[in-house]
Amino acid sequence: MRSKRTVFGALWSVRHRDGLGVLWLGLLVLGLHVGSMPVGASVPSYRVTTSIGGFSQPFGLVMNTEGTQLWVADRGDGTVKEVDLTGTPRVVATVGGMGGPMDLALDAATSELWVADAFGGAVREISTGPTPAEVASIGGFGQPGGIAVAPTSGDVWVSDVTGGTVSRIAPLPSPHIVDTVSGLNRPAGVALSQDGRQLWVAE
Repeated sequence: MRSKRTVFGALWSVRHRDGLGVLWLGLLVLGLHVGSMPVGASVPSYRVTTSIGGFSQPFGLVMNTEGTQLWVADRGDGTVKEVDLTGTPRVVATVGGMGGPMDLALDAATSELWVADAFGGAVREISTGPTPAEVASIGGFGQPGGIAVAPTSGDVWVSDVTGGTVSRIAPLPSPHIVDTVSGLNRPAGVALSQDGRQLWVAE
């Protein structure tokens, strides 16, 4: 068995050894143990290149299309943090006052950030301008878990784990629910097709 490494409340940037890309990992678990694979097992060709601390319990992540901003849902302290990736990665803004955000989705057309605040029972909209701030919210959920934004309409889809539903939220003139699919068994993550016409739910 190789050496064991444990990290608390951190983000890791993992880069493919051949330079094919960077994967950002938010660590929910208390510790990550590396190198306990059996002898002879195939080990992926990746290495940790960057670590950012100062998080309580980082959970959901979303990055802008330019790859210059990373948004992190920190469930442990009820915040969403903006990480600047243009130089040495660092937290540059924090939006607080949430119960426990789980997942994030970014509207590429408007740059509005949508938050599934699981332990606040709400979906929140954050403006990602020079001074990020919450601009709207809609409550009445049990435990919103997964969230996605339709690329064409800007509608927001959110799963409610304890409510057993998936709802579609129209963002204008203010966020409001327009459709709900019920009877699901603890739906967690959601994902939309590129044309926004097909929704996948992790039940």
